[in-house]
Amino acid sequence: MTGEESSGPAMTYFAEEDIPWEEQTAMSRRKVLRLEEDLYVAMVQWDAGFTLPVTDHHGGEEIVYVLKGTFVDQYRSSGPGSIIRGDPGSSHRPSTPDGVTFLVTRSLIPGERQRIAPHWTRPRGTSFRG
Repeated sequence: MTGEESSGPAMTYFAEEDIPWEEQTAMSRRKVLRLEEDLYVAMVQWDAGFTLPVTDHHGGEEIVYVLKGTFVDQYRSSGPGSIIRGDPGSSHRPSTPDGVTFLVTRSLIPGERQRIAPHWTRPRGTSFRG
């Protein structure tokens, strides 16, 4: 639409640089795009050689979309454009040999938000939910 205003819900637009990277470990970082009691959406980046230190147990469904690099778990190796869907109750222990950037969406069960992002707060100057 050009020059017209919508009467529907508002749209919010961000550039990637508007949302800061949050360091999780020396080799991993994330940009949380949305975080609620029942939903987690983030862009995640792991350096070459990173392995998740514990098995990742999914309370709800998880969907990973690999943007760049290689995402590896005990089931297979996945490159850019791969979509990995974990059913509720599934688990894996991912790593990356060459570094990876991926988008993850995850439906959360009660109490899971605290485990995934216990101290996360919305960065100043952003108005997305969290």
